[in-house]
Amino acid sequence: MHKTNEAFKDLPQYLAQYAPHVDKQRREDWLTEAIQISAYNADMVKSFESPDKRSAHIANLVQKDIRRLGSFGGNDIAALWMDDQGIFSPFATEEGLPQNTQSVIESKLCIVAPTRMTGDMIRGVALEPMAQLDFDKKVKKLGWKPRPDLLEIFTSLYDKRLPEHPWLTGMPDGIYEDNEGKIHVVDFKVPANPDTIKIMQRDPPEGYNAQMGTYEAILNYHGIQVESRILAPLSLKTMEVTLIPMPSVRDFTQKLLDLGDKAWAHVLSGVVPGREYSPQDVENLQVVHPRVEHFANAYTFYNAIKNLADKKAAEEKNNLKWSLKKYHDINPEDYKEVKLPVGISYSTTQPKPELNKDAMLRKIQELGGDIDDPDLYVEKNPSTRATVSRSKKSPYAPRLEQIRSLGDEMIGELDEELIAMIGPEPSPAPEDGIELANEEQEEYEQKGVPNEATQKGNSFNEQESGMSP
Repeated sequence: MHKTNEAFKDLPQYLAQYAPHVDKQRREDWLTEAIQISAYNADMVKSFESPDKRSAHIANLVQKDIRRLGSFGGNDIAALWMDDQGIFSPFATEEGLPQNTQSVIESKLCIVAPTRMTGDMIRGVALEPMAQLDFDKKVKKLGWKPRPDLLEIFTSLYDKRLPEHPWLTGMPDGIYEDNEGKIHVVDFKVPANPDTIKIMQRDPPEGYNAQMGTYEAILNYHGIQVESRILAPLSLKTMEVTLIPMPSVRDFTQKLLDLGDKAWAHVLSGVVPGREYSPQDVENLQVVHPRVEHFANAYTFYNAIKNLADKKAAEEKNNLKWSLKKYHDINPEDYKEVKLPVGISYSTTQPKPELNKDAMLRKIQELGGDIDDPDLYVEKNPSTRATVSRSKKSPYAPRLEQIRSLGDEMIGELDEELIAMIGPEPSPAPEDGIELANEEQEEYEQKGVPNEATQKGNSFNEQESGMSP
């Protein structure tokens, strides 16, 4: 027990050294939670010979988390860059990484605790060495060699910060020198789904690019030029890495440093930045970020397709129900379950009686109760709906209509592909045609409109009538 306490006794002083910008009480609360989370993380990946060795390992994990409080690493800068560019990273949540500027700064101010290890993290810890092994085999054939000596630059940063950017730290997965003496920064990943690698190749993740850009900035400071940044994800299907060069961005490292300087000023001031808008400001936005416009256009397109698809699905659902009743004399609503030998089944549940709210409130009043008592009500979260304008007078009408028209075209193309797959709609038997025409005639007569199909006699033309039995 004595040794267990000994492992943790220096942590408060260590924390004060790396996070002097955080008040003492918050540091103490954070440390208590950090020890618990590090214990959880330790037990997730290791077994220990004794309680003392477990405590020592936990203390070591907490020390690493403490050192991160006094700096921004590659993951932090990636989040700052993504937020600045208006990008949501689909990998951030999966990997337990900060998602925006606010969450990065909150983590440095001990407002949020360190991250518990996720399945993605554990997979990375276990398998990234295999990714590096396969990468080494591939590039060795090209005359490349690892440069572990350059990694020492990053190891020393926690104790010897860069004067111009004292927040700047990080540790790349690998640094390599090619056969021409040029330097390459490499980051290994192990995505759960091998198909993710195809997405990375098509659209290299900007977050990972920024992460490696941070390492490049550190090397540049020491006079080392970087030729390229390479993402090397390992496929769990083939157990081989794919080399994905990251795109070049003008003045990239300087932009990352500027973002870090700005965010670190917030850390030192103890203030988490926010954006304040008045209702008038929000209602009268004149300009939005290009990515906001991009996602708005994409939403308009897929929303148009969804609406058209929902409409057609509803029509075909009615046709299915009608034809089932017509040709098999089965009304699905009369049965608890109907299974069709085409991969579709119906299930019917009887609705339960709903509580009459007005009657209940009247009864409470009759019994002398207070219907305004807040205990009678449950708070609900507000719901927000994005609505695409359909006003022809809107200045955006031409663009929106063009997008919607593209959706119409795509639905039309899908109709053609579906017919090519399942064949055209079977024609009704002659007697069905007569009966259908008669039914349609009755419908038109009720509306006072003559039916062209029945005016031609009993020859029912399905295409002219537009009916879909």
